[in-house]
Amino acid sequence: MKPILLVAVMLVAMGCETSAPQSQPKAPPPSPKATPPTEAEKKAFAETKASAERGVAASQVNLGLKYEKGQGVEQDSAQALAWFTKAAEQNVPFAKIAQFYLGMKYYKGQGVEQDYAQALAWFTRAAEQNEPRAQFYLGAMYELGEGTDEDKVRSLAWLLLAARQGEKNAIKIISFAKVSMTREQIDQAKALSEKLLKK
Repeated sequence: MKPILLVAVMLVAMGCETSAPQSQPKAPPPSPKATPPTEAEKKAFAETKASAERGVAASQVNLGLKYEKGQGVEQDSAQALAWFTKAAEQNVPFAKIAQFYLGMKYYKGQGVEQDYAQALAWFTRAAEQNEPRAQFYLGAMYELGEGTDEDKVRSLAWLLLAARQGEKNAIKIISFAKVSMTREQIDQAKALSEKLLKK
């Protein structure tokens, strides 16, 4: 059954970025062709940048997204990475969103060299703060052995945590993950997810 799970995880993890909960910034879809920013976009960019430069993590994430997608400014992956990093290194609740976006950049090799170990590190930081999309990607990475050894128990534990928070892709592949596991492994994963939840 492993090939079925591998295909399911790969399709979900590589092919679709999960949707952000409403309280978190959502990356806009890329524009079909570069058009000069409107005055309103320029103003919004300037306001976001001023707030980001004052150290507001939410603004730093939003500024990173503006650079990533070229909203109100020319697209610049290096600047996006820099602003995501500034936000991710702060000890504030919103940092987990930036940590997730950094994990995605390293996982997919967007603007940086693909580096599963770095992706795993950033996803772990975000997942430990209950970021469900990061928990899903950790589950997928442990299942596939990307950036770490393959670990079905740890994989299922992270997927269960993500599913608890309504992460749709985690919900979709949990049953596939369980098919190739023993009852003992499933029980271990459930216990580990409870332990991780209490951290």
